[in-house]
Amino acid sequence: MTLDEFHLKEFLEDLDLFGGDLSTWPADKKAEAEKLLQKSQTARAHLSAMQDIEGMFAASRVTGMSNAEAIAANAMRARQERPSAIVVRRASWALAGSLALAFGLVVGIFPFGEHPSDVLGAALWSGTDVQ
Repeated sequence: MTLDEFHLKEFLEDLDLFGGDLSTWPADKKAEAEKLLQKSQTARAHLSAMQDIEGMFAASRVTGMSNAEAIAANAMRARQERPSAIVVRRASWALAGSLALAFGLVVGIFPFGEHPSDVLGAALWSGTDVQ
């Protein structure tokens, strides 16, 4: 590997690490990169490709977060303004669970003939021959 190839490899690693804007690079790395860019067409091509990609990312970035912040604020405010809605929701689930438990106890306690499966069969297959 020649010295130029070594510098190019190091430049590419720094390019991945620091990005395509040389003004944000550390001073020593920036000086080395500028020297290499004067000599190497390959290094210039890689820098240009990185700047193009970063430009595409910047163009596709969502710029206005105020709408998302407003939605989150409204959601939090609505929850705080109506704490009774949470109680009603929890109470309805508690009632449903209690009814399911009561139904299970009734079915389990009371005998329905000699074979409990006859009741289940009659409920599921009503209108057909149940033997």
